This record gives sequence, C-alpha cells and structure tokens, in this order.
Amino acid sequence: MCELYRECYRILYLYLPIILSKIITLKLEEDIFHEAEDLAKKMDIPLNTYINQAVAFYTRLYKRGILKKEYKKASLAVMANSMKVLKEFEAFTEDMVVS
Repeated sequence: MCELYRECYRILYLYLPIILSKIITLKLEEDIFHEAEDLAKKMDIPLNTYINQAVAFYTRLYKRGILKKEYKKASLAVMANSMKVLKEFEAFTEDMVVS
C-alpha cells in the first residue's frame, strides 16, 4: 500500500503543474526573446520556467507598488484624522485650564 501512495505522489508531483498550467500565445520582440533565451540557457532552466519566474516577479513587484499607493493614501487619511483629534484635545485641555 505504501508503494501505491509513493507512485500516486510521484504522478501528482510530475503532472499536476502541467494540468494546472495555462497555455498562452506570446509575441515577444526579437531582442527580448533572444536575451531571455540566453539567460535561461545560462541559468540552465527551460525558457518557459524563466518566463514564469519573470511574470511572477513582475506581478509581485506591481502588487507592491499598488499596496504602496494604497498605504500612502490610508496613512494620509489617518494623519488628517489624528490632527483633527489632536486639535480637539488641545481645545478641550485649554478649556479645562481656563475654567
């Protein structure tokens, strides 16, 4: 039975990425293609692996840029609200000192 599990795991490990992969048609400029192909050869990986890694890296980089903008916007909103609360608190404490 243990051998059966090993064989099932091996089959899933080998073929699941292929089953879950999507096929796309990609038009690259000639120089970009050759540069990517050369780098993939130097890294000793298939070109599709190189392209997958490049797309994954760019996607993470782009998401990080979006998050940065969102965090900056939220930070400015919090800062404005904090300043409003600070002014109200200062006015409240000044009223207490005067009374």
